[in-house]
Amino acid sequence: MTFLELYGDRLDRELGSSDTRQLFTTARRKTAINDAQREWVRQTECLVRELSITLLDGVREYDLRTRTTDFWMLAEPGADLTIIETSGTRTVSGPDFPQRSEAWLDAEEPDWRNASAGTPTAWYLRHSGGQLKFCVTPAPDTTTSERWTVRLYYLAQPTDMSVDADEPFEVNGESPQWLRPWHQALVHYAAAQLEKLRRDHAASDMQLQRFVAYVTDFLQRQRPKGPRTVRWARDYRGEAAGSMRSAMVGVYAPDPWRD
Repeated sequence: MTFLELYGDRLDRELGSSDTRQLFTTARRKTAINDAQREWVRQTECLVRELSITLLDGVREYDLRTRTTDFWMLAEPGADLTIIETSGTRTVSGPDFPQRSEAWLDAEEPDWRNASAGTPTAWYLRHSGGQLKFCVTPAPDTTTSERWTVRLYYLAQPTDMSVDADEPFEVNGESPQWLRPWHQALVHYAAAQLEKLRRDHAASDMQLQRFVAYVTDFLQRQRPKGPRTVRWARDYRGEAAGSMRSAMVGVYAPDPWRD
């Protein structure tokens, strides 16, 4: 759906009003729809992107503002580090490359700021004025024959719609078509906010519940399709049978008539 359809006809239906001049002004309608798309992205994390950061020898901090304009917040799985060496490629991730805070590092690794360069064992975000910096510790110790790259996963902030022909969830000039089935969710969230102007809290709550239903439907449909099986971490029955067979060795004489 286009921006015009969302703040126009679709909102008319939910509000039961085509008013655009008094209570439900066009400006309020547009603002509510744009607020709705941000809330949708926040709750569903549907706009996860990857940012590649090349680590430089001895450089600990990297300004995210100069590398991306749509960074909103971190997303799972956080970050991982790939090191391409002459001998091959290795990846540092998960518990070997966790996110920490400066406070945690100060408490657990008091001398971390003076640590010798090496392979980073943790990363953190640091706010500096209006800047947001991605930082690693210790500082990387690279050579000219190596390439160290961090892949940072983040949630992109959608561009506010302004032109009637705009579609929701645009990032860097592109609106994902696969999200079109859930455009109606924005109308329900916007209606929930606008109903507050009429002090109709029951109607507002009903519209918000419909929005949440769309969120739930979306999240469920992102799960892997097909049957899922549960596996035991240990095969207790097999282990017990094996132990029993081992215990019986030598108890019974072998049967010469059987292999």
